[in-house]
Amino acid sequence: MDYSAKDLLRTAREVLSRSDTGLTGVWPRATAHLCRQALELALEEFWKKRMPGLVNANFRHPDFREITMRRTRAKARDYRGELTLS
Repeated sequence: MDYSAKDLLRTAREVLSRSDTGLTGVWPRATAHLCRQALELALEEFWKKRMPGLVNANFRHPDFREITMRRTRAKARDYRGELTLS
């Protein structure tokens, strides 16, 4: 069965709202796990729509990290430059 991010969040809310003694000590982890799954699924759905080519990309690949770091550093330099100019 496939779940949407909304389904997972709805289930997390249900777990939070229950006061069953059987869930004592379990509900915080269960809720956190469901919320994390919902976030991951929502991000996957977002990127499928925005950039379908990234769906199967390996974000841990060293080349990807290097490119990302270069872009991040360049943006930081640009931002710092804007701060000193104003």
